[in-house]
Amino acid sequence: MKARNINEVVHEWLSMLYEKNWIAIDATAGNGSDTVFLAGLCRQVIAFDTSKQAIENTTKACMNLSNVIILHQSHDQMINYIRKADIVVFNLGYLPKGDKNIVTLPETTIRALNQAKMILPQGYVCVTCYLGHKGGKSEHTAVLAWLNENTDIINSYTYPIEDAPIAYLAKIKDR
Repeated sequence: MKARNINEVVHEWLSMLYEKNWIAIDATAGNGSDTVFLAGLCRQVIAFDTSKQAIENTTKACMNLSNVIILHQSHDQMINYIRKADIVVFNLGYLPKGDKNIVTLPETTIRALNQAKMILPQGYVCVTCYLGHKGGKSEHTAVLAWLNENTDIINSYTYPIEDAPIAYLAKIKDR
């Protein structure tokens, strides 16, 4: 049996979960596929990325969408731009078809997750970790520890191969 594409699985989770009036954050805009998908579901999407190429790609993908704000900023700066949202989506690792030396880092990702917890009073976080790059396994370890401490994990998905990406859908724990 062929494994399902992890991005399709994540989009399926988000489709079953969302409410039309939601505000979503795409913490890692990348090529814009999650941003575009979220824009079709939610009232507003705020997308972040540090890569100039990612910002250009996402801007091009979203040029006909009026409910998207794209910021050339690190995901660990989201608290400076938004105070409340309903879901934050992370697709960690590197820009597909981009420079594989530019990667997300455990330190900034954990800072971003801590900010997401403040922005999402009772919301959801969806994180996909790519383990097949330098630092990917340590970032996954840090993310999973954070999720176990701060959320109730609803779903997870991975492929049955070594260093396969793994996705988590989780709800912020009640405070």
